[in-house]
Amino acid sequence: MNCVNHMMLGSFSIKHLDILSYADIVPAVMRTTADLVGMTYIHGNDQLGTLKAGAEVAESLAISAYFQAQKGRFSFNHASTDNQSIVILGVDQEPENIVAVNQIERGFVIYSHYDAGKFVVVLGDFNSLNNVTYIKHDPSENPIVTFEITSSQSMNVYIDYEFVGAWHSSNALKLPKYYQVVAQEGLTQLDFDLREAYASLNFKMPSELEDGVYYHLTSHGEILGSEVKVGDFVQFHDQQSWMMHYPQSI
Repeated sequence: MNCVNHMMLGSFSIKHLDILSYADIVPAVMRTTADLVGMTYIHGNDQLGTLKAGAEVAESLAISAYFQAQKGRFSFNHASTDNQSIVILGVDQEPENIVAVNQIERGFVIYSHYDAGKFVVVLGDFNSLNNVTYIKHDPSENPIVTFEITSSQSMNVYIDYEFVGAWHSSNALKLPKYYQVVAQEGLTQLDFDLREAYASLNFKMPSELEDGVYYHLTSHGEILGSEVKVGDFVQFHDQQSWMMHYPQSI
């Protein structure tokens, strides 16, 4: 029996709940590495913008930036990459210097590129079997690639907002603390969206919640250890010690 049927059986009370508004949030922000300050610029802002190389260094390895993300999702757009290839390296220490492709030896890597008219996304443990490859046939001209952190060892992949698959670590490798844009020849501009990515996100239980009330969720989040999504209904019991969860799809 779904939530609507439950409510049709008798009197009920419905309230809206924006669980995200009660969370302690540290947003993800894009930063340039210290060695390229003044040579790599962020146009727009540090959550939604474009990384650009200065004109004086446009022909060199000039794009070097990073962000911290532990939860949420982040996106990149291939519209302005001359070589139409993006490489992201995962690291656990805050990056200070540029990293080129030929310097990567190990760790978590994201690699998206075109291959014979197809769009390819590879992510996982570099140079091992602990990775996955997804291929989009007949891609759009400028694909937007989105990565959603689902746990410390798993990530969903979307191409132009369409879910294409997921990576689940098959060994001890965990997702990194920081993600660094790897410098490449021809990569002088890169669009990014970090508005739904978080360096830290800790959900809290609002003090004013009531037992027996149906709460209609207006934001994605976590309640009592369970993931909840926009449109879901929840109903609390026993002084909010447990809840009934009615997902939107039910």
